[in-house]
Amino acid sequence: MKKIPTFILVTMLLWTFPQGCSSEDDSKPSEQVVKDQEPEEEEDSGTLLNLYIVDAPGDYLEVWVEVTGVEIVVDNNTIPLELIWANSTGQPDVEILNLLEYTGGGYDVLIGEHNIPLGELSAVILKIGDKNSVVTSDGTTHSLTLTEETKDGIRIPFNHSAKEGVTNELTIDFDVDASLSKKEASQGYQLDPQIRGFDNHSTGNIYGYLESTLGQNPALVTVTSGEVTYSTQTWDNEFMLWGLPPGVHDVTFTFYEASEIEDLVVTGVEVTAGKRTDIGPLSH
Repeated sequence: MKKIPTFILVTMLLWTFPQGCSSEDDSKPSEQVVKDQEPEEEEDSGTLLNLYIVDAPGDYLEVWVEVTGVEIVVDNNTIPLELIWANSTGQPDVEILNLLEYTGGGYDVLIGEHNIPLGELSAVILKIGDKNSVVTSDGTTHSLTLTEETKDGIRIPFNHSAKEGVTNELTIDFDVDASLSKKEASQGYQLDPQIRGFDNHSTGNIYGYLESTLGQNPALVTVTSGEVTYSTQTWDNEFMLWGLPPGVHDVTFTFYEASEIEDLVVTGVEVTAGKRTDIGPLSH
């Protein structure tokens, strides 16, 4: 509500009431001003965003990445968002994630029900710090450095309309195997993140589990659609393939630690946008 300058209010009071007038009606002029004041327009309430992170499997024991921030681009405006693990002061705490915990169906929430403006969301920018490392299959820990191109942030393209009345569900999917490379003449590794982004409402998931005997052997789980292969691995007999295009797909299981077991192929699995398709228990 706009405030009335003091000198104007005093002049109005002196002009309206004779000196010594009873205080019984003193509040009426200010009440009249309040009634005449035009209501303020409500600000655009925006919409809500959930942002998740998942990972495709890689031939490493652990891959630790320091996430320092997330930004989104809406209608060409770059907007920083508060991470889900922000501390009590509202400032984000440093968070170092082991990406390999998010294979096989695991995930983490980076942004939880954050209010964002309405408009065309064209990109998510992931900020990565320098506290990154990788543990190889022999148990050795190596340094993991960013490429020069990604030190200012990793831009993940989206084509998403942030609309009112729905919670927008987006996911960024790391491909660890394609993102890491061994440095020449060095014990360290380089991180050149290969990440895809997808809208959870326009893609679907396949969840399944293996019967207990077969499930004792870890398996690579893949779906190929056109020229793109989507992959995950089983985890305690279960798996989840995220962000698949709607349609009918074949799911292939490769038991890479048990070569005597033939690949298992499940054909004709239908995927629906915004839904999870369940298959299993599976056995040879």
